[in-house]
Amino acid sequence: MACDSRVTVGDVTHPGQKVWVMPGMIIGVCGEGRSMTTVLRWLLEGQPKTLPEATKGSFGALILTRDGLFTCDESCFVEPVKRAFHAVGQGAGPAIAAMLCGKGAAEAVEIACQVDSATGGPVRVYRLSDAPRATPKRQRKV
Repeated sequence: MACDSRVTVGDVTHPGQKVWVMPGMIIGVCGEGRSMTTVLRWLLEGQPKTLPEATKGSFGALILTRDGLFTCDESCFVEPVKRAFHAVGQGAGPAIAAMLCGKGAAEAVEIACQVDSATGGPVRVYRLSDAPRATPKRQRKV
C-alpha cells in the first residue's frame, strides 16, 4: 500500500500520517478526522456488531488483509474490492488510472501528486508483511 502525506485543513496543508499498520492489516485513510478516529477504533475493535454513532463527515478507508482488499466508509460499510488494486481520497482517480496502465502503487501516488493539488509527498510505502500477525480475540464465557 502506498500513500501521499498531504493533510489539508482549510487552506493550510501539512505532512501527516495516512496509513496505520495494525495486527493482520494495513489501513489507509482519507477524509474528516473525527470520522476517521471513530471508524478506525471500530475496525481495531474487530468490527463489533454495535456500530459506532453516525459520523458527521466524509471518510474512506482502504483495508489490506491476508484475506484481500476492502473499502470502508463513514457508515462502517466494509466491501471487498473485486480487483487487485484500489485507491481512496482526493487523488484516487489519477492513482487508479495509473494502476490501470500498469503502474505500481508508489508510482501511481507519485503521478497523483503531479496532477492533484490536494495530493502531495513524500510518498510512503507499506507492506502487509510489516503487519504483525493478528491473534484471535479471546471469547468471554458468559
